[in-house]
Amino acid sequence: MISVLLPSRGRPDGLFDAMESIYKYASRPMQIECVVRVDDDDEETLNAMDAKPPEYDYLKFLTGPHGGFYGLASAWNECAKAASGDYLLIFNDDSTFRQHGWDDFLWDKDPKEIWLAGFMDSLSQGQRPDIEAWVAFPAISRAFYEAIGHLTEHCLMDNWLYAIYTQPKIGPVYRTKGVYINHDRPQDIMRTMDVRWRAEEDAIAIREGKSKHWKALVERDRRLLKEAISHGPTKEEAHEAEDGNHS
Repeated sequence: MISVLLPSRGRPDGLFDAMESIYKYASRPMQIECVVRVDDDDEETLNAMDAKPPEYDYLKFLTGPHGGFYGLASAWNECAKAASGDYLLIFNDDSTFRQHGWDDFLWDKDPKEIWLAGFMDSLSQGQRPDIEAWVAFPAISRAFYEAIGHLTEHCLMDNWLYAIYTQPKIGPVYRTKGVYINHDRPQDIMRTMDVRWRAEEDAIAIREGKSKHWKALVERDRRLLKEAISHGPTKEEAHEAEDGNHS
């Protein structure tokens, strides 16, 4: 199962559009789980969900306290903790799929191995050739998540995953070709909203290793990933797991 992690606030229409596109354009919609997290003071979204509950077989709906833009890290981690899937995909409430079969990209990847994958979006497509292995909407394996025990320490979780996994790269990175996510965010949103712009500057400092505040946390997660990759399951454990799947 693929778990799509989807924190949302104040955008019920965008949230509903995002969920509809996720299931509509999936090759295997019955193997897709949406994990939606909404602030408990977001009456607009809560009322919309009550008035017209989404009719999807695999939907988890979480609520929690509003933590502001920087508090998004907690929201992402709550979604990840509640997820059941072997694959965890990051998504936004201002984004939609427009091409069928987006999930085909993930099914052939081993969830017991550590890797980073993801989709480019309509804004960043072709705009970041200088950043190797950049993905705007990342996906990770279950093994990746279990190795570090959380999803992110920073509200801009794509930057966090990029920093801990690709600076320098410690394993395979897969980028989709031909399938992009339509992102309705205005191009200048980071500069027009001060808190988001400061978060973006903070994330750049993380990516470039210029932040003492984040350095220890980045190094910790990198160490956990490297340890998990170097150890891995023994042959006996792998065979036992395989036998269990066939029983």
